[in-house]
Parts: sequence; structure tokens; C-alpha cells
Amino acid sequence: MAQLAPDLLSEMEIAAMLARDKVLLGDLVWEEKPNNTAFITFNANLLDEAGATIPGLTLVLSVRLGMYEHDCRLDFGIFQFKGGKRQRAYQINVRPWDKSSHTEPDGEIWYGPHEHIGMRAQMIPNTAQLGCSDHEEWFKLFLVNANIKFGGKYYPPVQPQLF
Repeated sequence: MAQLAPDLLSEMEIAAMLARDKVLLGDLVWEEKPNNTAFITFNANLLDEAGATIPGLTLVLSVRLGMYEHDCRLDFGIFQFKGGKRQRAYQINVRPWDKSSHTEPDGEIWYGPHEHIGMRAQMIPNTAQLGCSDHEEWFKLFLVNANIKFGGKYYPPVQPQLF
């Protein structure tokens, strides 16, 4: 196995973090990204079962507001601070099924949604029926896969109507 840089999360650290029960309290309320109004985001600290903040662990959701219904960029992620840097632990990236979304180290190009577990990417099984407009279903899948209990109200991202 290749040696990881000391500030990268190991597969063992990620597995332990994903197995840990986590809680997201409060309503999901989207905010414009200050440096790019094409994106809206939601950021929150994750809590343990006792209600204490889990140090260094953050939830980051972002949506690029598309120009049409089937144009999307949805990202649902958990990040851990390690070595002074924010490291991706788990993330679902949703893109249209006909758009390139990821390039593997060997140059293979993937299309559509996929997930990242640390530095490793993989396709998400049993999601062929989900598309860009299924934001809540993707959010629920993310919560299940990341072992997060959600204690708030879900508000979908608002898609602006151009016409």
C-alpha cells in the first residue's frame, strides 16, 4: 500500500469516522456563496449522540444553480481537519448522467454521480433512477451513507426561474 502524506486521512480513520454516530441539528437553510453567487451552500458542525461538537468534523453541502432543470452540480460532504488542512472524508458528487464528472488516475473518465471516500472514488450503486431534480433523495442517501441523523427540517435549494 502506498504511503499517505501525514496530513491525509487514512482508510482506517475514515472508516472509524463514518461508523461513528453523528447528528446534524437545525434546519437545512441555504446561503449564497459570498465569492460565487452561482452556488448556494450549507455548512454545519456535526455533533455526537450527547450533543457535543465533534472536533474538526464539518458538513459542507453545495449546489450550483443550473440554467435548466437537468443541469446540476450537487456536492454533499464531510470534511475532517487534520494537519491544519481540511481533508475530504466522504462526499457524494451529483452531476448529470451525460456529463463528465470525474477522471481516474489512469485517465478513465466517468459520467454522472459518484462518491469519494477520502482520495478514492467509486460509482454509487442503485442510483440510476436519480437525477438532478432528486436533491432530497440524494441528501437522504448521503445521510445514510455517512451515518448522520438529521434533526431539522429539509428545505430544498431554490432553483431560479429564468423564463
